[in-house]
Amino acid sequence: MTLNGLTQLKGNADTPPLDLIYANDYLTEKIMAGVGKLMKQVQKMQKQMESVQAELAEKELTVSSGGGAVEIVITGQSEFRKLTIDPEFLKEDAEMVSETLLGAIQEASAKAKAVNEEAMGSVAGGMGGGLPGFM
Repeated sequence: MTLNGLTQLKGNADTPPLDLIYANDYLTEKIMAGVGKLMKQVQKMQKQMESVQAELAEKELTVSSGGGAVEIVITGQSEFRKLTIDPEFLKEDAEMVSETLLGAIQEASAKAKAVNEEAMGSVAGGMGGGLPGFM
């Protein structure tokens, strides 16, 4: 009997057959080579993620609500940078002002999340669909 071109040599009760030893060594080599390749891919992906995160931290998104009465600037990493409210708008009914502000904040947050997910997904997508357990 052969295993990967190796002729099976019978072992005894104390030692396994040589072909099992060789097969084990062969498989260990292949697994370690695969792990090394995977680690390089993970390191590359990590560097790309860091780069994308830095870009997202600088990318500013602007959301306007209430016919321009409220304007919010938020980064791609969901950091609010600026809130501008037209002083005339503050003279409106308090409930309407509150609802408009809340709506603008929710819209800005959703927009930042979508931009972030798209950017980070492109990094994971470059890994052949990403790695299981990531994203």
